[in-house]
Amino acid sequence: MSIFSDLNDPRGIPEAAPDQQRGTSLQESARPDLPPQSGLTGLFEAVAAEFPLRTAVTAADGSLTYRELNEKSDLLAGKLLDAGAKSGTTVGLHTPRTTDLITGLLGILKTGAAYLPLDPGYPAPRIRWALSDAECPVVVAPPDLAAALGDTGVRTVDPAAADDGPRPALPRVPDSAAAYVIHTSGSTGEPKGVQVEHRNVSGLFTAVQPWFGFGADDVWTLFHSAAFDFSVWEIWGALLHGGRLVVVPPTTTRSTGCCGTKVSPSSARPRARSSGSPRRTPGRSR
Repeated sequence: MSIFSDLNDPRGIPEAAPDQQRGTSLQESARPDLPPQSGLTGLFEAVAAEFPLRTAVTAADGSLTYRELNEKSDLLAGKLLDAGAKSGTTVGLHTPRTTDLITGLLGILKTGAAYLPLDPGYPAPRIRWALSDAECPVVVAPPDLAAALGDTGVRTVDPAAADDGPRPALPRVPDSAAAYVIHTSGSTGEPKGVQVEHRNVSGLFTAVQPWFGFGADDVWTLFHSAAFDFSVWEIWGALLHGGRLVVVPPTTTRSTGCCGTKVSPSSARPRARSSGSPRRTPGRSR
């Protein structure tokens, strides 16, 4: 039965998992070899070990295999630890939509810190305010974007620093650690930072795996800004299952002639129902 078979009829919507199954995590069901309560980085590293030569991410600047992405993010994590990133801190992620975005995100998480996505298209005052509000000691940014930050007092690490050097010793990150902080729009007042833990993300995919059957043959598009929480679905839908993540260039995301309409959770259901498609998962294809 498709989850979109008849969304006007409650009988067409899948039932929640039985109570005895709700505590089963992605790790317990698919990665029992990992230490208990491993975070997203541990789950990703297990996927990278299983599919080292598969393409993990493709962007305008090229592609990285799972092995390459794992190694580059390890190197970046070592540089970030030296710069002051650690468990309990929040590190800014201020990169263009290239493979550096995903390397930077993983590198931050591997230090035990949470990432704060900063869209390069945001006004500079908004970016500086977010860094201050989250009390970021470090931000991952290439030289041109780092210069645009001005005198914030925050240390910057160039993602190109992940290109060489010895593999560092990295901490084990538990699933109870904070994974990211994303600010609300502030449309009803001052923006508020919302912190989400690793287990919230892995739990999402555990809950819906029976519906969608995620796998290594899936191709996911990172269409949305990393500063919008729908990007979490797009990024980890690929990286937790050995799929390929395609980072859509900003010029394409803004082209109505190319992409038609954006897909959001609220719009996916009526479009899927009207199309008659048996399975249409936002951000994902096979």
